[in-house]
Amino acid sequence: MQETQERKIFLLLAGSAAVSKIPGITAAGSTPELSFLTPAVDAEIVSAGKPLSVNEPPMTPDGIPTPSIVTRACLNIASMWPLVINAGLSRKPLSVYLETGLQPADDPTKGDALPQLDKAIKTGIEIGKFLAKSFSDIYVAESVPGGTTTAYLVLRAMGYSVETSSSILQGSDSIKEDLWHKLTNGKEQRKMNPLDALKRYGDYMMALSLGLSRGASGSRIHYCGGTQMATVFDLDRIINNPAGAREVITTGWVIDHRPDTMRKLVRDQKLVRVDISFHDSPFEGLRKYDEGHVREGAGMGGSYYLASAVSGRKELMDEINRVYGELAQLK
Repeated sequence: MQETQERKIFLLLAGSAAVSKIPGITAAGSTPELSFLTPAVDAEIVSAGKPLSVNEPPMTPDGIPTPSIVTRACLNIASMWPLVINAGLSRKPLSVYLETGLQPADDPTKGDALPQLDKAIKTGIEIGKFLAKSFSDIYVAESVPGGTTTAYLVLRAMGYSVETSSSILQGSDSIKEDLWHKLTNGKEQRKMNPLDALKRYGDYMMALSLGLSRGASGSRIHYCGGTQMATVFDLDRIINNPAGAREVITTGWVIDHRPDTMRKLVRDQKLVRVDISFHDSPFEGLRKYDEGHVREGAGMGGSYYLASAVSGRKELMDEINRVYGELAQLK
């Protein structure tokens, strides 16, 4: 099958999870409460080019704007129009998106996080079947604040001893571990099978992705993201054993932060490293990424990879700086 740019599609699976409201879990929003708004605004920036629900892009508590701005600029260079899919949105974007009827992932301290697991997987299968008719390469990105925590909980439930990454510079490992001990009352747990672990602790981005991979089994799927997408890759391998090629594309910032986790879940031959540096950007918010803030999100690594295939760094950085400069100054 001849590979053309028209046969590639970039998906943003945007959703919310109750764990994102735990203080210190995520930097995807200036406050824990605002983390529920971030996926909708990320979706607007990626698909419409600007926030529509608010007057400015989502910020970290340190004032660093969302990486969806970088993703938008990179997709401009790559000439790709993204498809946003509701993966459990609390607030719906005012831009175009595909509705699934999924609700935010519930609080795992009060019961199963994914009561709609079966629906999410079946919906993903139908979307995957549809996309596979037209696209040979499907790039799957996410905007799920708290998603590294849901990934951590699922992996722990499956018996893995790994640490997931974080959008926060100093990380949130101790908070995640405390949550795990709270959920298990500090007792040793029997390993859960992957689907049970996902239903108990996961988020709907993971469930939709698994269904999508099953529906588009013969297509090449590129998971664009960090330890969240590495977790999806591992679940996909175990549950679906897909016929088509699968890989994870992420930034060097994520790999350097959690090298053992990424290689354990993905293995080197399926892990694509994208080295980005904003050291020469005129914007402090972008330069902060080089210091370990944010690291990934909204498919930043995957979109940069796609843009790099058709453009040199200067043109790419000019576009990133242009889009970032326009949106970061919105009030």
